Amino acid sequence: MPSFPPPPPTADFNNFTADFNNITADFNNFTADFNNITADFNNLNADFNNLTADFNNFTSDFNNFTADFNNFTADFNNFTADFNNFTADFNNFTADFNNFTADFNNFTADFNNLTADFNNFTADFNNFTADFNNLTADFYNLTADFNNFTSDFNNINADFNNLNADFNNLTADFKHNNTRYR
Repeated sequence: MPSFPPPPPTADFNNFTADFNNITADFNNFTADFNNITADFNNLNADFNNLTADFNNFTSDFNNFTADFNNFTADFNNFTADFNNFTADFNNFTADFNNFTADFNNFTADFNNLTADFNNFTADFNNFTADFNNLTADFYNLTADFNNFTSDFNNINADFNNLNADFNNLTADFKHNNTRYR
């Protein structure tokens, strides 16, 4: 009949059990924090995608704004040139009435173009402002999610350190018990 070593004392067994329970609790905390960091990373990724989309909208609206501003400038220059022609023709009104009429029609058409371009410029500027506000809000969301990510990473690091310390205690208790009851 083989002989078995006597069972370990109750105190050592209780220490071993307590260390094992600590490891289980720390592992559960580690798992929960890992899930939090995964969720925060997904939020961070979603906010980055929103930031990218809003930046693309911002870029597109800025390009439209630039194009409309260039049209506005060109039409304003045409308006100025036509206004100067209008003034010159007005001085020669009696002799140049037909020229005056033609230039006035050009002036009116350019003024209408100028008004339309100014309205486009205003609408694009409003879109530019709205996209800039969205870009700013997304940047704040990105910053907040990054801070949450950093906080959860610090928690998971602390839990890992606790898990490591408990594992070292368990190893030490196991070595102690193994040496004592050989």
